[in-house]
Amino acid sequence: MSKIFSFVRVNNNNEVYTKEQKKGLETYINKNNFSIYQAIEVQINTPDDEKNILDFLKNCQSSSTLLVYDLHVFGRTIETILEIVKFLLSNKIRIVVIKQNLDLVDDKDML
Repeated sequence: MSKIFSFVRVNNNNEVYTKEQKKGLETYINKNNFSIYQAIEVQINTPDDEKNILDFLKNCQSSSTLLVYDLHVFGRTIETILEIVKFLLSNKIRIVVIKQNLDLVDDKDML
């Protein structure tokens, strides 16, 4: 069975968004009876901090699943979001995006 990771982008400048992510993930996890292997929380307050996201996501192993509340947790620009999504999918990491109702399994999925 693959390991399931959850990912939250913590922003001290927008605590409402951080709480929204955590609540959405918690609801989804409980509804689907998932067992989380590791909860990843990365503090991002400036655009420069976004460069560190990939370092944290490298903890996810191939054939694992990454749960996120929203695609925006990966970055502020479409380019950054797509770069991270492509990296994860090319490493055989499934991405479940709750808010956008996406289940991306490999890099052939359309985003």
